[in-house]
Amino acid sequence: MKLIVTGTGRCGTGYVAKAITALGLPCGHESVFTPYGVKSGMDADSSWMAVPSLGQFPEAVKVHLIRNPFLVVDSMFAVPGAFGNDLSVYGAFLHNHCTLDSLVDKRDQVLEFWIQWTARCTEECLLEWHVEDLSYGFLVNFLFGLGIRAGHCRPAFDSVSKTYNSRERPTVNWSSCTRWAEFCFIAKEYGYDAPRS
Repeated sequence: MKLIVTGTGRCGTGYVAKAITALGLPCGHESVFTPYGVKSGMDADSSWMAVPSLGQFPEAVKVHLIRNPFLVVDSMFAVPGAFGNDLSVYGAFLHNHCTLDSLVDKRDQVLEFWIQWTARCTEECLLEWHVEDLSYGFLVNFLFGLGIRAGHCRPAFDSVSKTYNSRERPTVNWSSCTRWAEFCFIAKEYGYDAPRS
């Protein structure tokens, strides 16, 4: 495995997989790191589910992908079966790898997941990318460092939709949540200010 891109989910892993593939390195999106376990067969994968398995790939370049945390938690809140009752296979994976059992409020579960998963990504990944800042030139240079020549791929890169996996975000009142202040503090450390009410 050459490259693993991971983050909290809803952070742009689908977009990054398509962008890196367009530049010449076939990169799966949740193809290697899945809710059913780790599969083989690809040199790169972009998946939030990679986090528990990062230690198994010492040779891989590991990237922590970050998207505006305030948009991420709104988006996570809207994912059916991820939090609360009636979990999907993805929600079961999330709950099996993150301590959320004592939290009843779905909003607290979302914030706690983001805080725990972000800490694990920061601990395990050498590199940090902000999805909002990714550009053609940056990714071409990065891939060149991995031995991938990505010349003449600009049209393919430009055709990748940045809203590939977007969802409608609900309006959620987070400010009464127990971890809201800590969440805002961590988001600020990554360069994101809380939206004004």
